[in-house]
Amino acid sequence: NNGGFGLALADRFPNLRIDAIDPYFGNSGLYLYVVNATFYLGSRYRLIRETSERASVLFDNGTVDFVLVDGEHDYEHCSAEVKLFAPAIRSGGILMFHDYDFFYPGVAECVHEAMDNR
Repeated sequence: NNGGFGLALADRFPNLRIDAIDPYFGNSGLYLYVVNATFYLGSRYRLIRETSERASVLFDNGTVDFVLVDGEHDYEHCSAEVKLFAPAIRSGGILMFHDYDFFYPGVAECVHEAMDNR
């Protein structure tokens, strides 16, 4: 996750606060790039370099506008992340998963299932 999508959203929606979660395992250079690229957004863009399990405890229920999760790209992990983060999303908020595409069918299946069960 190079931060591009989150940056585009933040620029387009000036009242949106984004919490982006990515452990950046083995990629400190990319993490520092995203920190620098999003610096101008201040508190509107919080980059959390943690696993989903560790990051999820940072959020109170019903308080979050937008969470972008770049975790493991399989059904099992995505389903666990839905359970971890969905309670934190406020009414009208968004829980989004990076790599929702045909390369990662488990993520797409998880997202569709979560939408059916909301």
